[in-house]
Amino acid sequence: MMRWLFLVLVMANGVIFAYGWYERSQEKYILSESGGERLERGAGITLVAEADTDDLIPRIVEEPILPLPEGQPAVAGLCTQIGPFRAADTVDQAVQQLLASGISAQAKALKIRHGEDFWVLIPAQVGRDASLGWLRELDAQGVDAYLITEGERAGGISLGLFSQGALAEGLQKRIADRGYAVQMEEIPRFREEYWLEISQDDTGLMSDALWEVLQQRYGFAEKHENLCGSGIASTR
Repeated sequence: MMRWLFLVLVMANGVIFAYGWYERSQEKYILSESGGERLERGAGITLVAEADTDDLIPRIVEEPILPLPEGQPAVAGLCTQIGPFRAADTVDQAVQQLLASGISAQAKALKIRHGEDFWVLIPAQVGRDASLGWLRELDAQGVDAYLITEGERAGGISLGLFSQGALAEGLQKRIADRGYAVQMEEIPRFREEYWLEISQDDTGLMSDALWEVLQQRYGFAEKHENLCGSGIASTR
C-alpha cells in the first residue's frame, strides 16, 4: 500500500513540474514575439530630438561657373565704315587700294530711300471695256493717259508720274473737275549706294594718313565707327 502511494506522489510531482515548465516556455515565446513586432514597427521612426541636426539643414550645391570659350567675344566690336559710293566700279577701286595697304574690307550695296514720286491715276473700273471707254474720252480731250495692264492697279488709267507733288495735285484737280474719280499715290524712290566695312581686326590699321589719301581721291566719302554687321550709319 505504501509503495503505491509513493508512486502516485512521484507521478503527481512529475505532472506538476511538466505543466510549470510548459507555462514558462509559452510566456517567453509570447514576449519575444511581441517585442520583435514593436521593434519592427518602430524601426523607421526617428524623433526630432534624437536626429542629427546636420541632416535637417538643406544643403546648397554650388555649381561651378564655366568660362567663355576661348576666342569667343562677349560683345560685338566696332568696325570702320566708309562711303557712300555711287558706282560699283568706284567701290571696287577703293577695296583694292585698302588691300594694297594690308587692310581687308567688304563692300555692301544698300537701297536708300531718296524722296518720292507722285502717281496720278484713275482706279480700275468694273470691266475692261469701261476703262477703255474712259481712256478714249480722255484722249479726245487731249489728256495723256495710259491703260495699266500689270500689277495691283491693272485695269486702271495712269495719268502720269511726277517728282513734284504740286504738279500732281494740279492735274488731279483738273481731271476731277471733269467728273472723273482721280486719286494720287506717293511712290517711294530709292537709289543704290555702296559702303565699305573694314573688319574689326584691321580697323586699327586705318591711319590718319591713309584716310587723308582716301579723302583726296573720294572727296564725298564719310567715315563712321559702328557695330560690326549692324548696318550703315549714314548722315545723308
